[in-house]
Amino acid sequence: MNMTLQLHGVKQVAAQLGCCTRMIQILVAKGEFPAPIRIGRLVRWREEDIAGWLQERAEEAQLKSQTIAQRRVARCGRPRNSARGV
Repeated sequence: MNMTLQLHGVKQVAAQLGCCTRMIQILVAKGEFPAPIRIGRLVRWREEDIAGWLQERAEEAQLKSQTIAQRRVARCGRPRNSARGV
């Protein structure tokens, strides 16, 4: 079984996500980003962990946009003239 483990450094991860390295460090400290693998002084992330995190964020964004769309449909308040038949 030939299984290769793809590891990425903080600069690679930041470039992939389009942010700065400090933002990655902040997200890790807050627990909002996968914890890195430490190999001596090296800090690396598995490619699968990054892809999984991105997928979760995409699903959250999609769910949030659906919720906002549903709120727009089910608005409360005084009906407009066209809705009252006037």
